[in-house]
Amino acid sequence: MNKSVTIDKLMAPGGSRRRKEEVVELTEKMRVRPRRSALTLAQQGLLLFIVGTVPILFAAVQPWVWAVYTLAAFAAFVCRGLSLPTARPLVPIRLTTAPVVLFMGISLFLCLPLPLSIVKILSPVRGELIMEARTLAGGASGWAALSYTPLQSLSCLAFWLGLCLFFITAKDQLRFRRFLTTTLWVLFALAAMEALYGIIQA
Repeated sequence: MNKSVTIDKLMAPGGSRRRKEEVVELTEKMRVRPRRSALTLAQQGLLLFIVGTVPILFAAVQPWVWAVYTLAAFAAFVCRGLSLPTARPLVPIRLTTAPVVLFMGISLFLCLPLPLSIVKILSPVRGELIMEARTLAGGASGWAALSYTPLQSLSCLAFWLGLCLFFITAKDQLRFRRFLTTTLWVLFALAAMEALYGIIQA
């Protein structure tokens, strides 16, 4: 509400200038600043951890790094879901999300175990290879996935899903100016550190 309108409503006709200043000061003191909840702070902390450390840890190219960032993205999304109102959907329903959902669904379907008869229909080459391998090993025909490496495919799928959840959570939190400013300062500090490290190595 405009301060002048508030003053005009609260002031009686013929009020003094001093009275107006007191009303303005009282209005400023009564204004309540919104407080961030613990779930919001957890989301922002996890996002800053990912943004601030991924250039350092990712450069090591260690397998455990992927799992850490994937779990951090999932945890941030869970905190986001717990902090949202019940009427608000977890994932924004838009037309642009349809290709992502379709891609994730197909990737998950390729990792699921299916009867060998269905595998032969969907992928005849894959079905023949499984039949020959099991015949040589003396095993019975059972279930198999369409993917040649289902466990690795599942890990990649989890990482891709973590990237999508990170994008959704970061987009939701970057609406707040304070968090946006903090993120920019973290990026600037990280860029300065990387530049200094490059100069030292040169």
